[in-house]
Amino acid sequence: MTNTARKRKWWVIPLIAVGMVYVGVSATLGGIRQFHEYKAEQEAKRWLDLAQRDAMPTWTEDDAVAWLRQQDFEAIGTGKGVSSSVGRPDEHFFSVMGYRQFEKGGVIVKPSSVYVEFYFDMEHRFKQVKSDTWPFKPPGRK
Repeated sequence: MTNTARKRKWWVIPLIAVGMVYVGVSATLGGIRQFHEYKAEQEAKRWLDLAQRDAMPTWTEDDAVAWLRQQDFEAIGTGKGVSSSVGRPDEHFFSVMGYRQFEKGGVIVKPSSVYVEFYFDMEHRFKQVKSDTWPFKPPGRK
């Protein structure tokens, strides 16, 4: 290989180095985000287990609101809803929902919250409770 050929290909080594750094950083950030999502799912499951354990068949919407406040949930709201699916009649319900932030977030990961929602039938009898992750701060929080 001539000296001229070496001079023309000098940029290959820095290009490969930059590419390897990019792949390494991307893989690291992806792993951190994946772990964060796993942690969020575990937190939602933990709150669901706790809510299912504490909820009583005799609960009303007021009991659900009191439970959410006692557990330091924020943005607690109540309302009516309807569930509809093909081939089934619409199902109307009342719900009580609250949010709780468990990760402030930062440069790499977003803030994360969990929400717990209690469902009641139209006669205000407790039906079920659900919980899931919310990849933001609780509503109304700055």
